[in-house]
Amino acid sequence: MNARPSWRSVVWFGLRFSAAFSALALLWPVVEGPFTELYRNLGSALLPAASAAHLTLSVQPPAAAHAPGYSLLLSAHAQHALEALSMPIDLRSLAYLPTAALIALALATPLWQRGRAALCLLCALIVLQVFIAASIAAPLVLFFANPEPLPLLTLSPWAELILNVAYRSLVAPPGMTYAIPAAIWLGALYLWPRAPVQVIFDPR
Repeated sequence: MNARPSWRSVVWFGLRFSAAFSALALLWPVVEGPFTELYRNLGSALLPAASAAHLTLSVQPPAAAHAPGYSLLLSAHAQHALEALSMPIDLRSLAYLPTAALIALALATPLWQRGRAALCLLCALIVLQVFIAASIAAPLVLFFANPEPLPLLTLSPWAELILNVAYRSLVAPPGMTYAIPAAIWLGALYLWPRAPVQVIFDPR
């Protein structure tokens, strides 16, 4: 049986994670431009034009006073509507910080000398980005399914209930910024060959 990790190894892991996450979080002003542009391009490619509405993602101007601190604006315009509806999206909280948390967990884990660590991190990042895309899409789908102010979608009661429960349990709680990346990274360590979960607290 594997020995339980010592408190020193747990503290050392926490310090490594805190240092890596703090450094990545402080890099947001530097990477905000390319990170936002990447998500804008992905959103524009993934949002198809429906017959009743045209949805586009546009970059939030830095000097815009109506949505300070937000990176993107989702503009929705229905054929029967006189004006477009714009919704701000905070990419830092919804996408960048969870991504930084996952990378910090990977950097804090003494896995790199054991091989295949980069590929393990890449797979975890792909899973996380799929979750982030779903977490951004879910509240938007629920919003556009409401009768007011701009109904663009029709959801069945079961679909609306499932989306509501998933959003309120997996996205809305503040701690999910760290809990979801941690769960994905632990799952990657558990499923990946030659990467036992116990290595996360290995002091070597």
